[in-house]
Amino acid sequence: MKKLMITSAALALFALGCNSSNDKTGNIPDSSASKTTTTTTNSSTSTRRTVEVTPALQNSFAKSYPNIQNVEWVKYEPSPQIEPEDWQQLGWTMPDTSDYTANFAMDNSNYMSWYTPEGDWIGSMTTVDTVNVPAPVITSVHTKYVGYDLGTVTKFKNKNKTQYIIKINKGGEKMKLLVDENGQIIKKK
Repeated sequence: MKKLMITSAALALFALGCNSSNDKTGNIPDSSASKTTTTTTNSSTSTRRTVEVTPALQNSFAKSYPNIQNVEWVKYEPSPQIEPEDWQQLGWTMPDTSDYTANFAMDNSNYMSWYTPEGDWIGSMTTVDTVNVPAPVITSVHTKYVGYDLGTVTKFKNKNKTQYIIKINKGGEKMKLLVDENGQIIKKK
């Protein structure tokens, strides 16, 4: 009888121990499904949790970027790189926390590309050197904003168009321009 009680207690403890690693749904979490990356720069430290994505999402990415092998997937989080006004200026719906961000390098540039959970591509962005900006874009900015210096140029691309957000300044006056690939200045802020 004493052995039976000890065996029952040991089994109960074992079952409790197994259950404590389960999540609220009763599923055992997959430790390989995510990892945490901490990045430190001179001015800040950020922590991102990479995630595994569905095959549909992977296939959608592979269709757009067939030669990219090293992709870091994270759940979308607002970023200081892209302000909410930038999404509005572009005319895009801002991703939400159910969406995913793919971070990768291509052609010596860092890219971010956003996808819905179903694998629908929202769009992509990269910072570009002014020598890689189409001539009509540069000509238009220099013609309409004489004496302004070009700052950061960020290229945004979605299913319908390619646009550039260009930061310019002259003295203490700073502006952000949204310019299409043909050089038409769509908005300024």
